Amino acid sequence: MTEPQTEVELKFTVAHSRLGALAADMRKGTVRVQRLLAIYYDTVDGRLAANNASVRLRREGRRWIQTAKAPTPDALRRREHSVVLSAPRTREVPLLDLRLHDGTPAGLAIRNALETGGNRVANEDGNAALVERFRTDVSRLTRIEPFGGACVELALDTGKIVAGNRSISVCEFEVELKSGPVTGLFELASDWAGRHGLWLSTVPKAQRGMRLAAGVKVKAVNAAALGIDADAGPQRFLIDVIESCLLQILGNASEIGAGAADEELVHQLRVGLRRLRTALRDLAGFSDGLDPSWDAPFTTAFQALGAHRDEVTVLPALRKKLTAAGIECAQTSRSVPAAASPESVVQGRAFQQALLGVMAFCHRTPTTLTTPTTPTTPTTPTTTTTKPHPKDARRSLKNRVAARLARLHAEVKRDAKRFDRLSPARQHRVRKRLKRLRYLAEFAAPLFAAQRVRRYSKRWREAQDALGDHNDDVVGFDLLRGAMSEDAVDRAKRWFSARVHASVKRCSRALRKAVN
Repeated sequence: MTEPQTEVELKFTVAHSRLGALAADMRKGTVRVQRLLAIYYDTVDGRLAANNASVRLRREGRRWIQTAKAPTPDALRRREHSVVLSAPRTREVPLLDLRLHDGTPAGLAIRNALETGGNRVANEDGNAALVERFRTDVSRLTRIEPFGGACVELALDTGKIVAGNRSISVCEFEVELKSGPVTGLFELASDWAGRHGLWLSTVPKAQRGMRLAAGVKVKAVNAAALGIDADAGPQRFLIDVIESCLLQILGNASEIGAGAADEELVHQLRVGLRRLRTALRDLAGFSDGLDPSWDAPFTTAFQALGAHRDEVTVLPALRKKLTAAGIECAQTSRSVPAAASPESVVQGRAFQQALLGVMAFCHRTPTTLTTPTTPTTPTTPTTTTTKPHPKDARRSLKNRVAARLARLHAEVKRDAKRFDRLSPARQHRVRKRLKRLRYLAEFAAPLFAAQRVRRYSKRWREAQDALGDHNDDVVGFDLLRGAMSEDAVDRAKRWFSARVHASVKRCSRALRKAVN
């Protein structure tokens, strides 16, 4: 007996302080309680974990189920294939058999992962290459909920992951689509997440367990190369771009929300948010399904994470430079308000609701979304009625993106000529435009000559670095002034004036090189 090959679900982390209320809410319906004991397997060198894939044996009541899972480019969906086994009476745990997954997308992904780097596994079936890495012991509370024309399963998992003598707790809430429209899944998930303060997580138990078993630290998720279907038109392009941004955002936000304290996670989350805000702003005309209300929560979160960065990175670095120049300033200042923790920013209700809204936009039935066209008369329909030829769709998409790039490029080029005469606020605006130009070019890279895009992106990154250093000094000095004596402020102004004069020249040179 096999089960569906694609799993469509949203997973949330539950704060322990919220667990009691959530469990009570679950029990208002008809619930089922199960104890799930699972054994996860991998190679000694962790090939499956390196590819975010997993193979497990799980006991559910009196039966054992073997499951293979592998990721897709979509944060919502995973390839999954399960087979119910008959455990021999003489053995407590049945033998693992990867051949049961042959011919399935999940099985193919497992085979490919086991041969990563061109090194074949120990034998043809691959079983001998796999060893037990960790176990999970989870109590699951489930109930079926009809909502919005969909049938959705709610599941509350509490328990632990054990690897040797180390263990970590599990406290998760899953919302899985069993049938019907995906809109029902998102609407129900949004309701439960909002009421119980849940936050999205894309880190599966298998990944957490492998990190525990291997004793490795959390790694930040960088922006990945964008794969797009350029022949599918502007709306599909927009969705591909947004999903790419979401992978980076959710990967880092999941770890931060769970309490990981790594500044690289915060940095990469901010980069992901910048990229997403660029897509929502500069590609807004590619679909009429975007919600303007998403912008405020993303902007607020980005600014809060920026304030945290100023507090832990920018200010200490600038204070150190001032001290080296013989200018002392206090370690704290009333003019520098304490920044919100990244963990609280990620867990914020408005931020989580906006993420769910964007994810829902990407996964709605395609026919519910339309691509606006420019009307020639007041009565011209606002939606396309025929599908263009792929070559025409690619050409149209390329032209529209190129036009937007050209406008941004012209704006940056104009300001580059007079950068040294702009106010700090206008200089900062140039920096933001340059970032938008770079990210939009990276999104559109598959539409243009790859070598040309890389060449321009390198120049833009160099200019962006120069402008970033300049902005850090300007912002940091303004914040630290309240921590200095009047005499120190006078000396600091002279030091700062000379430093800014040099950095403005550097920025001007880098900008002219980037846009010419």
